[in-house]
Amino acid sequence: MRARAVLDAYATDRARAAEAVLRDRPARGKDPWVDLAVAAGETRAVSPELRAEGVARLEELVKAHPELLRGRFALAEALERAGR
Repeated sequence: MRARAVLDAYATDRARAAEAVLRDRPARGKDPWVDLAVAAGETRAVSPELRAEGVARLEELVKAHPELLRGRFALAEALERAGR
């Protein structure tokens, strides 16, 4: 599930990543890599509101899991795209 969510969020379709997470999360619980994939996918959304929500999720994830370097990179990329 982790790999599929990350691939869908970064390479193909963020909506498919979100669907996979919603379908599989109740059985698996929280996973920071899956949360990263969903938030990073949201930062690439068409809607400015959804992009802002993705940035906020990434900020929370980075605070909760500073050891997750990919989260820091994803946040930096999202902030750069937002002109911040």
